[in-house]
Amino acid sequence: MQEINESTHFEHFTNNLTLCGKANKNKAVSVVHNLKITIKSKHLIKKTLFLLLFILQLIVFWDNIGIFQWGKIKVHGLACTCPDVSVDKGIIYLKSIIPDSLQQYNLECSEVYLDERPSTSIDPMGIEQYIIKGEIIGKRRVNKNDVWHPYLAVNEWYYIDNIKDTAIKLLILGQLILLLIIFSKRKTNIETIS
Repeated sequence: MQEINESTHFEHFTNNLTLCGKANKNKAVSVVHNLKITIKSKHLIKKTLFLLLFILQLIVFWDNIGIFQWGKIKVHGLACTCPDVSVDKGIIYLKSIIPDSLQQYNLECSEVYLDERPSTSIDPMGIEQYIIKGEIIGKRRVNKNDVWHPYLAVNEWYYIDNIKDTAIKLLILGQLILLLIIFSKRKTNIETIS
């Protein structure tokens, strides 16, 4: 009778061990699954934060890197008997703010006359790049046969440092490349984990 009890006890022990093994295996699978979800969530959070930071920098440095300007124009000065500045960015904006009274003259907005020419101690001639906000108050031209150019009343302006401008463009380009690498690398790492 003692042998039967020992054998039933052993069977009971092995059955419990097997059940514990299955439970541990299920628990281990659950832990690994949760770990995969946690890893994916952390990567997603990191990607999202990096992307938001990148977008924020694009907004802050739009004057330096933006293709289109709205509400202001990016210009550089001309040292000649011609319009005061050449418009680098913002021609579409200028065309949109031409008053109705001047629409008939088909103003050429690639160059502009200014009521106040921006200049700094570094650039006394005003031939460097500037961001200008203003409104069109008239038209001017050099000679009788030339095209008309807008005459702009300058409300505010600021100087663009070319070294800073180039450094910002390179920084944004580097971050864009890094962002693309991170997004492609994390995707392949998650696929190998799954």
